[in-house]
Amino acid sequence: MSTIALSFRDSLTPALKEKLAKVKDTRPILEAGGFMLKQCALAAWRDESMRPVPWRPLKPATVERKEKAGKTAMLIFERHMQQSLRVGVPSGDKIEVGSDAFYAPFHQFGTAKMPARPFIPMKNDGTLTPAAEQKVFSAMRARLAQLIQ
Repeated sequence: MSTIALSFRDSLTPALKEKLAKVKDTRPILEAGGFMLKQCALAAWRDESMRPVPWRPLKPATVERKEKAGKTAMLIFERHMQQSLRVGVPSGDKIEVGSDAFYAPFHQFGTAKMPARPFIPMKNDGTLTPAAEQKVFSAMRARLAQLIQ
């Protein structure tokens, strides 16, 4: 599976780290972040602001093939890649989010013959896009707040 590992400890303020120390099981916090990252990835198909870079247009031959099949949306033919997004089981202070479609990395990172059209909102340096980071860590902080009440 092609994945991104999500960790949260580095992004917490000292006050939140102190609160986190009171939580015995951090899995729900990681799961909240993982599921929000999955939602951000799904949104990238519709919302350009969730993508780390704009998607390059399809080649004319690809557009023609998709039109013949009655499909016009980019990176969507049978919705397999969207449906293949998975949130893993938390381990330590990390959770993995990714796709088990064998061709997902080709779209995320590109190939020698195909430009990258990243759908997981992750920049080349491995960090989340600002929009995704805000949503993911907001979900994680909200779950932490629920756990410490």
